[in-house]
Amino acid sequence: MDPLAENIRRHDEVAARYDDLHSEIFNRTEQRRLTRALAEAWARIRVDHRHTLDFGAGTGNLTEKLLGLGGEVCAADVSSEMLRRLEAKHAEAVAAGRLRTACLDGRFPLPFPDGSFAFVAAYSVLHHVPDYLRAVDELARVVAVGGVLYVDHELNEEHWRSGFWVRVHRGLTLPGYTLGRLWARAARLWGRRDPALLPPGERPLTEEGDIHIHADDHIEWTRVQQTAEARGIADIRTEDYLLCREPVVPWRHWLCRGLATDVRRLVGVKGP
Repeated sequence: MDPLAENIRRHDEVAARYDDLHSEIFNRTEQRRLTRALAEAWARIRVDHRHTLDFGAGTGNLTEKLLGLGGEVCAADVSSEMLRRLEAKHAEAVAAGRLRTACLDGRFPLPFPDGSFAFVAAYSVLHHVPDYLRAVDELARVVAVGGVLYVDHELNEEHWRSGFWVRVHRGLTLPGYTLGRLWARAARLWGRRDPALLPPGERPLTEEGDIHIHADDHIEWTRVQQTAEARGIADIRTEDYLLCREPVVPWRHWLCRGLATDVRRLVGVKGP
């Protein structure tokens, strides 16, 4: 199996319900944080245009916010079905020439000239890219001098080293007693077939519908920053925060956000 082709196929298949599968992104707490973080990073642009790249745009989570900030956005993704839905959501921006899409083939280099964009964003993308350091290098390459590189929603060291409070945060919802697990057990009792017992061709997609390059979504943040700096990204600021996973009432997040972090964002400006 070609992992790249399979990844594209799965993204296309799950596009219609992708947002519903990602409550850790599409909840009010995370959406408010993301809106604020993008606005702060956007204010650091020192270029006289607002050409923007949303790398791994998916169904348009960042695209919508970048358009709202005044960006002229190129939304790029490997999934043509995701991009089709993104264009449908923002038909007015497409008609006005403020939004275009680029369907990538998952290979490098990216099909954009050096220094093309005033703002380059990648949100929850790197852990899907086998050669993510090459991706960072390419993203930094296409940032204009005075432009901003924004990388967000990637797990930090405390998560994959299982810091004490991260373990506490996870343990507050015992997997054996979540509503999802109870429903799955009840469904089996009522006669529904366990997906693990189905032939491979009949099995449903994984919960997220895509492929992760590492089981723990681990990327090496030190090397990510070094790669960006080697391409001229300077004045780099990072922030660690606790990802909110509750779609409605974020009670675990409220309890633990001052004690634990599991995700990082990085923002830097390209120097001369």
